[in-house]
Amino acid sequence: MGAMDHAWGIIKYAEEKGITVPSAYEVKYHIGHGVETRVDGRKVLIGSEKFMTDNQIGISAVSKRNQALYDSGKSVLFVSVSGKLSGLI
Repeated sequence: MGAMDHAWGIIKYAEEKGITVPSAYEVKYHIGHGVETRVDGRKVLIGSEKFMTDNQIGISAVSKRNQALYDSGKSVLFVSVSGKLSGLI
């Protein structure tokens, strides 16, 4: 499954839940690490823990949650908006 397959899967899921998904532009793929884009004029990063730390995004607030998900066999993507961690997928 490629990067676009993941992105479309997330968009489809959001739309099924009634969430409006704004358009993204200036999309840059960092293969194996994450995606950088702009949404509503804000810089958005979606990717791995390393991708976040490489971009100076603090993730310590969710370290325990991330580890619990990882320990249960889940893959975690981090989301940051405008330089601040916004959530996990």
